[in-house]
Amino acid sequence: MTLNPELERATAHIVVIDGVSVHFHDHGSGEPVLLFPGWGPQPGMTAWITWRDVISELAQYYRVIAIDLPNYGRTGPVIEEGFAYRLGSDLAAGLLRYLDIGSVHVVGTSTGGSSAFVFAQDHPELTRSLVIGSSHVPDPTFRNLLAPAPEEGVWAGIAYELAPTADNLRMFVRTLFHDPTHASDELIAELERVADAAPDHLAAFQASTGFAKEPRLARTISVPALVISGREDRVVPIEHTLGFLAHLDDAEAVILKGVGHLPTIEAPDRYASHLLRFLRHVDRPHTPQTSGITAGDGGIDG
Repeated sequence: MTLNPELERATAHIVVIDGVSVHFHDHGSGEPVLLFPGWGPQPGMTAWITWRDVISELAQYYRVIAIDLPNYGRTGPVIEEGFAYRLGSDLAAGLLRYLDIGSVHVVGTSTGGSSAFVFAQDHPELTRSLVIGSSHVPDPTFRNLLAPAPEEGVWAGIAYELAPTADNLRMFVRTLFHDPTHASDELIAELERVADAAPDHLAAFQASTGFAKEPRLARTISVPALVISGREDRVVPIEHTLGFLAHLDDAEAVILKGVGHLPTIEAPDRYASHLLRFLRHVDRPHTPQTSGITAGDGGIDG
């Protein structure tokens, strides 16, 4: 984990989109890439915490827009109703229009992957390619027969929400990683600082009535796509994440061995390498391929 508070402050912005304060980072130049952040203790997990170890590499070649999801970080507070991933998707689309940006490479991990998937379905005119992973398929017809549900990390998150003690927070954060050293005192303290600075965000989240599945998401996405996840994910088993391939016409998958739920924090160099390879592939003419785990340069990493 690389701390760079100067870059964090220099790239941070807040704008109002549809009456909601939206916090984001804007760094680099070139073709635009939109980043949706991962799941974690609410509201402490931010786009910056999720992506900071990837942004510097990515921003050497692309313009990076990393957005905080509703009631995370500094976006909101707002009470969510209806389909839970749609508000974040629509705010991101509104932000792109505010910035006068057209189509983008859309990238999301964890809950941000589900948000990115919804963005690609709801805003195809803004989606050039799609990268997702460590995410639940927001489709009520999907059934995961190979792993328990709810998963270990989800139970830990629920326990923390019901009783937000220091011990429960540490237990929750540990489930986000395969290597427990990444659940460091430094990271936990940072998550607590963000949460303490935004008490209204947690209250808005608790008052929200959103749901996480929607039937019409069964249709497929035709833009080039990459599914990339950690094999040792204790929040969203890899078997579940690979379910996205049924909804992607032109996709490949990469599985990172020895990596948990947040590969952008636990294995940022490996994640960035696959992400950049994929984006460069999309940026040159290519022939669509049948979705699969070994398609293109996909497969097992590690």
